[in-house]
Amino acid sequence: MDYMTLKEAGEKWGVTPRRVNYYCAGGRIPGAVKMATIWLIPKDAEKPVDMRTRQGKSLNSLVEHNDMKIAVCEDNNIVAAYLEDYLSSLGVQNIEYEIFTSGDDLIHYMEQERTSFNIFLMDIEMPGRNGIETSAYVRAHDKNALIIFITDHKEYVYEVFEVLPFRFLIKPVTQEALNGVMKKAFEHFNLTNQVFFFKQNKKQLQVDFNEIIYFEGNLRKVRLVTSEVEYDFYGKISDVVKQLDGNLFLQIHNSYIVNMSQIRKISDSAVVLKSGVNLPISKKYRDEVRQKHIQYMAWRCE
Repeated sequence: MDYMTLKEAGEKWGVTPRRVNYYCAGGRIPGAVKMATIWLIPKDAEKPVDMRTRQGKSLNSLVEHNDMKIAVCEDNNIVAAYLEDYLSSLGVQNIEYEIFTSGDDLIHYMEQERTSFNIFLMDIEMPGRNGIETSAYVRAHDKNALIIFITDHKEYVYEVFEVLPFRFLIKPVTQEALNGVMKKAFEHFNLTNQVFFFKQNKKQLQVDFNEIIYFEGNLRKVRLVTSEVEYDFYGKISDVVKQLDGNLFLQIHNSYIVNMSQIRKISDSAVVLKSGVNLPISKKYRDEVRQKHIQYMAWRCE
């Protein structure tokens, strides 16, 4: 019988050698044999059918209107190929993904391409720069990226809060767990990927929801505050709140609307933002503020 290498099989089937290795290790290629550390695949072998996610259709609908970039950073080839297989099986044209086997490779790519990703599937234990150190770099350059840690060590959960992880996946990663986490990530991406439109000096401007920290109203003017710049435009807070998604923004006062992702803590009289700014809560909104923020945090942690 004639055989081909992982590289030759990958070229024939249009996949990476890592993915062919994953097929072999999973017993999905009849007749494949392992010689020492090398897999040999029969030349007449057909490409295995990729997994199909049970929630594939519903996941697709969550990202069909927005382009999304996903990075997988995992040094275990079997796990990396499993995640690659999963992402490929979604069949969504506007999802791009890259696979990296170390934190150093990921950071080098981001620096060379001057780009980032919307979602990071990040292993924690890797040679060289580990997942926590790599995520610290990511967070320093992109405060909105969703970082999902993959680990078989639950104790790391308490060491990573400084990089604000979105979720954790515990190895061995199951398809059910992946579906659940990715569904939440796609929902969050859609929520924060919306845009607020307004006019300033007769020019139409727009700011992404996830860039907005809060709005402040003063008579017939509104100030939109981001971490980088502030915009003043004519309008009313009552009209602004109608344009915003109530799942992300919260009116706390007749003059203030805040992005709930920016809230550090809430007292009886004020909201303290992550930037250190204190904004007053009026008695009229006090109960609603607490209730909606609890609902938001529950959704974030589901």
